[in-house]
Amino acid sequence: MAMLSVLPRELPLFDQVNSSLIVNDLLPVLLDKYGDENVLLANLSANLHSFSFTGFADDKYSTRRDFVKMFVGHPRAKVAAWARSLVVEFGALSAGEKEREAEWQAGIIGAPARFADD
Repeated sequence: MAMLSVLPRELPLFDQVNSSLIVNDLLPVLLDKYGDENVLLANLSANLHSFSFTGFADDKYSTRRDFVKMFVGHPRAKVAAWARSLVVEFGALSAGEKEREAEWQAGIIGAPARFADD
């Protein structure tokens, strides 16, 4: 199933239009058909964790948290558990970024040097 290794890593999973998240039409099909496959979920996770930014990444993490929240109620238990774990993870990452930004604004720390592969 090479498709489950490559496609989920390269597929644009969602688009953000104004404040709405629009899920790629192919993603629900993949989750419904192959949602019990660890390779699919691992590669979707890799996709979600691959992005670039400058400054603080709170908005990136909170957007990804909101995106995976859409799948918490998925009929496949494995997909729902995967989504719940990512909601927690992205929530924690977002909170950490908010804390760092508050520390920066208070002058406690300097602005972070961030790189795309952090």
